[in-house]
Amino acid sequence: MQNEDKVKRSYAQKLMPCYSIEYVDKCLSHAKVIHFNEQIDLYSSIRASAISSGYCLGSCNWQLDINVNHNQTSKIETSSSQSNLTRFIYMSSSTTLETYSTKFNYDSFINCDYLLLSNLCPLSTIDASINGPELTKKIENILNDHGSVLIPCSSTGLIFEMFEFLTNYFEQINLLNIHMYFISPISNANLSISNAMSEWVTEQRQIASFSGTPPFKHNELIKTKCLITIPSDRLDDTETLINFEQPSIIFTGHISLRFGPIVQLIEKMKTSSSNGIIFVDNQYSYIDALKPYQPINMKCFYLPIDTR
Repeated sequence: MQNEDKVKRSYAQKLMPCYSIEYVDKCLSHAKVIHFNEQIDLYSSIRASAISSGYCLGSCNWQLDINVNHNQTSKIETSSSQSNLTRFIYMSSSTTLETYSTKFNYDSFINCDYLLLSNLCPLSTIDASINGPELTKKIENILNDHGSVLIPCSSTGLIFEMFEFLTNYFEQINLLNIHMYFISPISNANLSISNAMSEWVTEQRQIASFSGTPPFKHNELIKTKCLITIPSDRLDDTETLINFEQPSIIFTGHISLRFGPIVQLIEKMKTSSSNGIIFVDNQYSYIDALKPYQPINMKCFYLPIDTR
């Protein structure tokens, strides 16, 4: 049975890639990078701009001002009559809550003619202000029991806030020297690029960035080795994994628990009742996600944090 599990894990990690890095780079070379609130003209009759959605770093909603006068083929001018323009807004993941991102832009919605909604929160009962304190309490209990916490998550979005949120909490309760691990193929690149995206963060963080202070606390955490980034390829396909400091908090994916470093980590940690896994993402059923790993002794909690 152990050999069978080992073969499955090895197979999952060695699947043939769909695209090469060269192919991806070639594709991305055709993409145009635009700045926050920058306006670009499309097909002479459409003006597009990215407006802040407030959800996460780099997230945006799209505003399209469309010239409905079919006889006019010239580009949209700033002085064009509003009667000739129709405003279409594509609204993706958005939040009006206070996060590290630039605040949600309301102004563009005032004269909106058509609104396309996507990525809405599926559960209106999710309250981040309630699950946040509950999350920290569960983590504290596991750490005090000399166990480690596994948090399935994506490599962007909520994770930036989780680093700071938990660090501030540990300082308040004097729970020091807790190591946090961020395991992802792009862990280092993701944290590095966040320092260069000051236009997408709050005004307070922008001021700090312009004065030479990193906008996020994870820079300090990396220097003090409280936050340790690990590329996914450092986890081999054997049962001998990296020796993590115990107790610790481990952030990794995939949130479905079907592939990625988390598959190995669950197998390693599930035998101890001192360890715990906490689901903060509501995209997948945590009950279904855990089925292949039964029996499981580690503590399991579902505390979705969705700011949408």
